[in-house]
Amino acid sequence: MSFREKFAWLMVAVLVATGIQYAVTVYQVSEANGAIAPPATLLLALWVMLVVAASMLAYGVAGLVSRKEWQVPVDEREWLVRQRAGALSGTVLGIAILAALGTFILCPDGNMLFHLVIGGLLVSQIAKFALQIFYIRRGL
Repeated sequence: MSFREKFAWLMVAVLVATGIQYAVTVYQVSEANGAIAPPATLLLALWVMLVVAASMLAYGVAGLVSRKEWQVPVDEREWLVRQRAGALSGTVLGIAILAALGTFILCPDGNMLFHLVIGGLLVSQIAKFALQIFYIRRGL
């Protein structure tokens, strides 16, 4: 398994774990308030810092495990994998945003729209790394 594939696996794990934590926190606050939780700057700042710190740790772990491949520049195949995964994850993001806007039309709650957009961003990033794994494994 290459360095970039290991990093992609770790990023999927990081994003899924932090996304679940964010969703659970929003759900708990919503249950306590009796309405969908408003965006909390502190919660978002902590979540972003957690994702960044975990991403840096994942990069370091992948680099330690794959010391020889760590500094190898991206070749044409890896560049193509990243481009295709990025393009499809952009489509995932677009669909998620359209779904969030459609939900907003049916239930005009700005707080829900905010959390759905954050969820769409998260899902698109998970899709990007998952597609990178798929394309690397497929031998694109």
